[in-house]
Amino acid sequence: MTILVQHLPRLRRPQAARLIAEARDRQRRRRRRILLAALVLGLGGGLAYGMQQRAAGSGVRTPQALPNPCALLTNAQAGAALQDAIRFRVAGDALRPTPAALYRSCTWHGAPLTSFGYSNESVEITITRTTRARFLKGERLAGARPLRGLGAAAYAVEGPARFVEVYSRGRALMITATAVDPIRAEVAIAKLALARLR
Repeated sequence: MTILVQHLPRLRRPQAARLIAEARDRQRRRRRRILLAALVLGLGGGLAYGMQQRAAGSGVRTPQALPNPCALLTNAQAGAALQDAIRFRVAGDALRPTPAALYRSCTWHGAPLTSFGYSNESVEITITRTTRARFLKGERLAGARPLRGLGAAAYAVEGPARFVEVYSRGRALMITATAVDPIRAEVAIAKLALARLR
């Protein structure tokens, strides 16, 4: 009787590096899709807001600059929500933080898993201008679950892209977190951010 034993190939450094590079690329593409969705919602809301102001005959008004999202959450608060240590944060403004900026964002990154790769643990807050009507329309289009007790209106989107979006004072805050329970972490982060938002 003959027994064939098949040995599984071991991952070598070039193969491991390739797999890590592919994972990072997928993560970057996912973030771009989420950011594009937030930008589209914010741009539509901004256009609607501008047309509403012109229709009301209010004349030309310079919009107030969007707040700095990096100031809405400390590294310790972000780490507590993720249950991971935060190593650094990065501001990702679409344009310079001028009054005309379409959005502002900030991302907090967790501790590295190895010497050549970071974990997927991260928190991102993106702020855009919008109207309540535009915000609620976005909620209906996304098929989201309404959340009570957050800002003037809030909803959670669950599925491949999980995030919480909150409306407060003409601005939408989109919070994305990669955690064991992302929606719960995002709601906790939204409460902290709203407490500091002026």
